[in-house]
Amino acid sequence: MNDIYISREAIERHADVVRIQAGQLSVPINPILIAESLSFKVNFVTFTDELSGVLIRENGKCVIAINANHSPARRSYTLSHEIGHAVLAHTGDFFVDKTYINKRDATSSMGTDYREIQANQFAASLLMPKVLLHKEFTLLVNINFERTELIKRMAERFAVSKKAMEYRLVNLALIGPPDDND
Repeated sequence: MNDIYISREAIERHADVVRIQAGQLSVPINPILIAESLSFKVNFVTFTDELSGVLIRENGKCVIAINANHSPARRSYTLSHEIGHAVLAHTGDFFVDKTYINKRDATSSMGTDYREIQANQFAASLLMPKVLLHKEFTLLVNINFERTELIKRMAERFAVSKKAMEYRLVNLALIGPPDDND
């Protein structure tokens, strides 16, 4: 799999496999338990605010450092992103992920670094599994919440940021993209 095109569907399957193997069958998903099931060491470290996380591979082992100062939702997403780099077998022994522009780095925010894009897709798939997302969405949409309230409640249920939830719901075509008034 090293640094080749991986379809969204394949990324979804990889995320489902590691989630299920770790026994994470209901939300919210705990990426720490997933990392432990993969024998990854996770450390929470005080970094500067723009640094989200680091993945280091050495002698066949993965060590992930996550910014302890970030919100719980941000830490979960970053950890899931780093797990994605490892599970998707991205080439390299050192990944540094920054949060400025909320897209990791300048390259990934332009949509040109496919490893970062794939790791983000993996993180979204891991924390917001399609099958569980559809189930929760159906329950809440039947209550007839407005778009903003629906996103907020889904984000709370899955323990992710509202923005991450909105992207995921749009990418799965469960809601339309925001208009200028949202």
